Amino acid sequence: MRKAQTQTTIVTLILFLVVAVILIIFAGRLTDLLNESRAKEVCKVSMLASSKTKVGGMQTLDLKCKMQVFDIKSDGVYENQNKITSFTKETNIEDAVKRAVADRISDCWYMANEGSVNPFGEWSNKIIAKSNLCVLCSRINFDKSLIGKISPQLDLTKWYNETKMTGKDVTYYQYAPTHFGNPLDTSKGYYVVYSVASYSRWRSVIGLATRGLLASSGLVGYIIDKTALSSDNKAGIIDTFIKQHPFMPSLFIIPPDSVQNVCQKIAN
Repeated sequence: MRKAQTQTTIVTLILFLVVAVILIIFAGRLTDLLNESRAKEVCKVSMLASSKTKVGGMQTLDLKCKMQVFDIKSDGVYENQNKITSFTKETNIEDAVKRAVADRISDCWYMANEGSVNPFGEWSNKIIAKSNLCVLCSRINFDKSLIGKISPQLDLTKWYNETKMTGKDVTYYQYAPTHFGNPLDTSKGYYVVYSVASYSRWRSVIGLATRGLLASSGLVGYIIDKTALSSDNKAGIIDTFIKQHPFMPSLFIIPPDSVQNVCQKIAN
């Protein structure tokens, strides 16, 4: 009888320890998820608040946007060194990598209130507030373990235009209509950047970059308001759009050595 009770006690203790370990692991992961979600919401709210609290067109609040670092490896996606997505033997690695990049673009657009806010200084009397005009939403790194498993030049255009966002009934393009002027060079890393510009500065930066005339721009993708990309007659649409909006919201996908160059071109 005592032996049976002892065995039952041991089994109960083992089960208790197993459950405790599972709860500890789950609680840690839950904390990571909450922190990641909280960071996005804090950034989104701070951009909105900054856009509403300017004095004389000058930015008065600091943006609370912490850049997140994403490492894409052969076994999954890591955010700030915590694995958030696992790749299995059945995973189409190239599709999974494209989705990881697309999620970073849509996350940045979400934090920027879908491009509806200018959290920076205003253009008035041809003088712009002397503040940073770029928010670095995320840094994307492609690990060497991906060599041979994905294309060296990753073309996202067709995939991005046609693939639905996770858990939503819209494509990535429908939510955040990004134009990819060039494939992503997977031997490099990239920043996903939110910025705003006066129309003349936006046109200058995009025009020079897409014609290959902006030195070392490395510009891969960019986005402006959906309305401005909704017609083949883009120039006419943009001219109409800019008359109704004081700034041009943009997302840029840029390699690290070109971020400063592009952001300075927007500001000056």
